[in-house]
Amino acid sequence: PHVSRVEQYGLAQLPPLPAKEERRSPEVKPTVGLGPVRFGMKKDEVISLFGKPDRVEMNGMALAYLSRGYTVFIKPQRGVFSFSCYSQTGFAIQVRDFAGKTSAGIGIGSSLEDLKAAFGVPSGKEESNRLNKTVKYNSQGLSFSLVDNKVVSFFMSTVRRADPE
Repeated sequence: PHVSRVEQYGLAQLPPLPAKEERRSPEVKPTVGLGPVRFGMKKDEVISLFGKPDRVEMNGMALAYLSRGYTVFIKPQRGVFSFSCYSQTGFAIQVRDFAGKTSAGIGIGSSLEDLKAAFGVPSGKEESNRLNKTVKYNSQGLSFSLVDNKVVSFFMSTVRRADPE
């Protein structure tokens, strides 16, 4: 008999939030990492600190913690090279809004004014239209997506250090 298989992307039900604060709402540390996880760490180190991911994507290079609103990207040689932090806005699958913030309080829901107060003038601003814009701070390795002047997601990557003067 023919059995049809339904493939589900995402999670039918998000697992409960972890008890550990550093897993639930890790501090965003530009150029350093996310909570206890640092740029350059290996996959097993990330899993020992953040726990088992909700999904493993991109042939093992993306550890998606959808129930916490963040994904860790890892290369076998380089280790952790970027983090994506997101909210339900703009996501087709069910995710929880990322609850972590920078030491200056920047996170999901921050405004462009908040970003400028924390990081100064953006190094790049790409406007896709009136409502959506992307604001970049290259020296911090940050790229923020805003909808209606509120951060809905952001991407943090390693910053290649320039040679000292």
